[in-house]
Amino acid sequence: KRFMVLSAKVLVDYRRSGLNRGYAIGFALCEALNFPVLLVSMWMADMLLGGEFRTYTVDVLTHIIMDDPFVRNDPLNLVFPKAIKCDFPTTGPSGTWQKRDMFCVLGVNLINEKIFVVIWLWFLFLLLASCIIAAYRTIVIMSPTLRTNILRGRVYPRDRKFVEAVLERASYSDWFILKRISDNVTANRFGEICWYIYKELP
Repeated sequence: KRFMVLSAKVLVDYRRSGLNRGYAIGFALCEALNFPVLLVSMWMADMLLGGEFRTYTVDVLTHIIMDDPFVRNDPLNLVFPKAIKCDFPTTGPSGTWQKRDMFCVLGVNLINEKIFVVIWLWFLFLLLASCIIAAYRTIVIMSPTLRTNILRGRVYPRDRKFVEAVLERASYSDWFILKRISDNVTANRFGEICWYIYKELP
């Protein structure tokens, strides 16, 4: 019980100091930075592959599902060729340099082509996840009712009135800190914390 009282006092003091506002804004800013980081990563991969990365996986899948593989060139071979013509310098019988055309096999590209397919799909998944998170964060910031309903579901019914009373006087940054706490404690503990905060708030 004493621990709960101290926790509530610390949270109230933390709120009064304004540090919770900086933490909530910083967290949201880091989430927003996912977009430019992803876009820069995709742009760099596209530059590395000579402008082929943007449609690389789509082209690969299109080629796989086509009935006739000879209709178009395999994008895997276009981006990561397995065999190329290369110049191989050698020393002739007289000691002079001779340049010979050789047929070089690039076995490592068998792995590279599949790695970049996975990277493309991973970037796509991260982009979709970032959009969902950004939409969720925007809705939560704009809707106090939704914030209240989210925390009401984290406590037992008997403690919901305390959660509602605390959130009536709380900003988004206050809710954000409480949400982080609710993610790491049981429903009973979180209800007790809200009750003590309710008593501590002016």
